[in-house]
Amino acid sequence: MLALKYSDIQTNKEGTTFIHKPNQKTDTPFLIPIIEKAQNLIDKYKQDAHTRIYHKDKVFPVKSNANFNKRLKVIADICGIKKDLSTHVARYTCNQLLYEQGVSNERRKQILGHLSVDMTEHYTTKDVNILHEEMKKL
Repeated sequence: MLALKYSDIQTNKEGTTFIHKPNQKTDTPFLIPIIEKAQNLIDKYKQDAHTRIYHKDKVFPVKSNANFNKRLKVIADICGIKKDLSTHVARYTCNQLLYEQGVSNERRKQILGHLSVDMTEHYTTKDVNILHEEMKKL
């Protein structure tokens, strides 16, 4: 989120808007379709004069990862979330939600920008109920 630039956001010929950029840690390119709620947030900040003037091509007005994590903690307090939120927790949660929705290991690897499926699997908690539902399909 900190390094996301408008130049990282593209629209393909079918009209799908997505983020296309290399993973900061591994330099592995990832492609993430942007859902409507996220697009609304991007549009909101694009109209914000402060963000446009002081943050140039950056989508969100965040100065540092620590600043971003501080904002997440404030949001957690407002929402009554007891867990400490951070960018790492967000990535883990994203992976878990995608897993629970049946998104393949390879697709989750691409979304998260991991080099290997093994790393994606490392961040996946296998829920017995989910596994049971998958087995019922067989």
